[in-house]
Formats: sequence, C-alpha cells, structure tokens
Amino acid sequence: MWNVKGWFAIQVAPRSEQKVAQHLDYKGYETLLPTYRSKRKWKDRTKLLELPLFPSYVFCRALPESTGMVLSTPGTLRVVGIGGRPSVIPDNEIEAIQRISSSGVPAAPHPCMCAGQKVRIAYGPLTGVVGVLSQIRNDFRLIVTVELIMSSIAVEISASDVTLAA
Repeated sequence: MWNVKGWFAIQVAPRSEQKVAQHLDYKGYETLLPTYRSKRKWKDRTKLLELPLFPSYVFCRALPESTGMVLSTPGTLRVVGIGGRPSVIPDNEIEAIQRISSSGVPAAPHPCMCAGQKVRIAYGPLTGVVGVLSQIRNDFRLIVTVELIMSSIAVEISASDVTLAA
C-alpha cells in the first residue's frame, strides 16, 4: 500500500487554495480543487466569485512517503491524518467529488451533519425549532423532546432546511 499513490487532503492557509494547487501542479503532483460559483454583493456592486467547495483544503495525489515534499509547498499547513500519519482518502470519494464538479450541477459547501446532532430548522414554517437530527431509511426527521416528561415527537424535514444548532 505504501508504494501506491493515494489521494490526501492538504490543509492550507485560508484563501490560498488556488495558489497551493498551482504550486503542486508545477511540482508535478495531481491535484483537485473543486470550486463553486457564488454571488457576493457589496454596497456598490455584485460579483460572481469562484470559491473552493472545501475551504482551506486541496486534494493531492502522491506517494505517502512524498507528503513531506508536498508540505514544503508555500501555504501548506499539514497533511490530514490520524496519529501523525497521513490518511489516504478512498478513491470512490474523490471520484464522487470529481463527477459532481464536472457535471455542471450546482454544488455548495454544507456543514457536515450526522444523525444525533442538535440542529435548528432554518427555513419554512418551523424556522427556529431546535431538535436532534435522526435518519430513518432515506428520510430525515427532527426529534423534539420535552425532557421533563421524557416524551418526544418527530417531524419529517429536508436535510437542506436545517443548520447546526449552537
């Protein structure tokens, strides 16, 4: 496994993703920097910006033992890993990101939410309601509990209608 190129997530300095990707490409590494378009409005103008889908991260394909050379690139902070060792990202995850990026389907960053996390409904008639996110089959549900009486209710929601609760 250690003699095979794998995909790694490289954490980079804020707003330096493009520059790091260019440096790594110049060094001969295969990189992936998926982006999306976002309209930003200021007082005097509106501008269409191309922003990274994964802010502060660039994906790089390299041999695990050459990640030190990747880190010598200006703007890189660390190779993401566990226990001090770089972790390889499964190819199917990278392929999914590449397919989404090249498909032309609008995509945007979204906070990672897992079943069991406390979330707040951001849109619709239940805006502001806080509960625990649950997933049953392919449906998402918001569980609201009255702890004093140890009783709960569930309402089906769209995962895109919720944000992480503070």
